[in-house]
Amino acid sequence: MFKLILVSGEPRDAEYILKPGENIVGRSRSVEIKVSAMDVSGRHARLLLEGGVVMVENLSQYGTFLDTEPVEGRVEMKPGSLLKIGKTTELQLKYAGESTGESTGESRGEKCKGETFFAPTLTVDAGYGDDDDDDDDDDEGATRTMQTRAATPDEIQTLKDHEVRRAKRKVIVIIGAIAVLLAIGVIFRPRRPPPELEIEWPKNKQGAYQHRFEPGPSGGIAKGEYDLRYPDNGTFKKGELVGGYMFSGFVGRDLNVPVRIFLQEEVDLRLASMTQPQIVSDWIEMVSGGGGVWRFNEPSTLAIFFGEKNGIPYTRVTYLRDDNGSWFGVASVFRHGRRRIVARAEAPANEQVRVENMLSSRLIYVADELEFSYWPYTQGLSALSVKDELDEVRHDLERMAPGTWMSLDKQLCALLSRVVPQEDAVSEKESLRLLSKLRESEALWFNSQQLSFESCKLSGDLKMARKVSVFTKGVFSEMSDQRYYTVRKWNLEL
Repeated sequence: MFKLILVSGEPRDAEYILKPGENIVGRSRSVEIKVSAMDVSGRHARLLLEGGVVMVENLSQYGTFLDTEPVEGRVEMKPGSLLKIGKTTELQLKYAGESTGESTGESRGEKCKGETFFAPTLTVDAGYGDDDDDDDDDDEGATRTMQTRAATPDEIQTLKDHEVRRAKRKVIVIIGAIAVLLAIGVIFRPRRPPPELEIEWPKNKQGAYQHRFEPGPSGGIAKGEYDLRYPDNGTFKKGELVGGYMFSGFVGRDLNVPVRIFLQEEVDLRLASMTQPQIVSDWIEMVSGGGGVWRFNEPSTLAIFFGEKNGIPYTRVTYLRDDNGSWFGVASVFRHGRRRIVARAEAPANEQVRVENMLSSRLIYVADELEFSYWPYTQGLSALSVKDELDEVRHDLERMAPGTWMSLDKQLCALLSRVVPQEDAVSEKESLRLLSKLRESEALWFNSQQLSFESCKLSGDLKMARKVSVFTKGVFSEMSDQRYYTVRKWNLEL
């Protein structure tokens, strides 16, 4: 087993035992390894413990460093290595058997959980006993006697002493009652909730996310297109925009942090001939000249996708803009045919640390039809005519040979990159039909391979599981396909 020791930062010398599988490091309360530095992202880095090997992966735009070297992709972390996140936070990987003489971060947290309150107790003497009661009867009789005779000095003093005792008893009872009420007030006083260090997507009392879906400008999932997701906490209102719409509302425990969610589509034939990086840089240039002051960070290089099958890759880019206030935002940009689709969410810039993870949530949910018909711009070198190339693809599709699927996929993407700018509608329609048919076959075959892999794992036949993994990895060999990354995680599970 492995553990991480916090050698620099707070809480100093805290230890965290790595569990098998995924371990997230960050400032969010939901992560496995929580640090408190303000310059650390909510989800800053991912550590994967599989097969006695620890792999580290950067999740933050601010970067992660392993022994002073920036982490790019997944990098193996060896015992003794230093993982640096933020400016001052460093964690060292060690074997779990090594002792530091300090308690772990978890045990240190447990010491703070149990506060004990002791209610003061007070014993009150509520009476004088039987002798005093007899004295009361005698005094009362003496009083009746005094109606017919003058009281003696001793009788007068007895009455005074009795009244003093009664007054003292009352005072003691009142003081005791006040003390008990104060103790109860201290124990059951309303406690202020802890500060809301990170604002999350709204949840109901059962912990389920609260969200609604709005069909995209070209149609929703029900029509083979996509939906936009936004919080469903009763505060968000829809407004119209050129090429789309926006939702404005509030988030946070007290619903006091404004958030805007935008969705816009642009249709232009020139977009069909752009790569994904060109699509993003062109959008940045367009909005920068459209009003307000925009400051963009470098676009993310991580492979992220909309959809659950082959996936539609998109690029995430963060920005600050000044327009009726200063706003921090996260934009998700992707192209589909002639369309550029941009979904972005933003909040006041002074709330960036608390809302960045929420704004980075997936906002677009796509239909299978849209996912299957996605094609990246691909330059082809075929000397065949469009008709001959389509005939060749039709013939190869009939063979149902998984080993040829990725090359056919790439061939159809290159064909679409060729005929769409030429506005050859007939060839475009047939190419999309063949591409969707191919993607449907890929999805069915991949599901069967995944079931076979899981079955081999459960039965303990790891040798066959590895064969399934190797074969599937050989089929899905293109990094533009989401399954390229999925199947490569299988080996980590063995």
